[in-house]
Amino acid sequence: MLLKGDAITIADIAAVCTVSWIEWADTKPGWKEMYPVLAKWVEGIDARKEFAETRPVMFDLRQDVV
Repeated sequence: MLLKGDAITIADIAAVCTVSWIEWADTKPGWKEMYPVLAKWVEGIDARKEFAETRPVMFDLRQDVV
């Protein structure tokens, strides 16, 4: 389920990125229990091919990347 229509929009991207950052930074512990519908939505849309294929990967910042 997307926020509007059948195509991913900037609204979907913004919502998933924002909620994913909140989870990653642990700024709102227990948010999934407080907002189970949002948690399920983010989990579902984040698993889509469009998100899975473009997810950044972490690397060791001490590693030379250039």
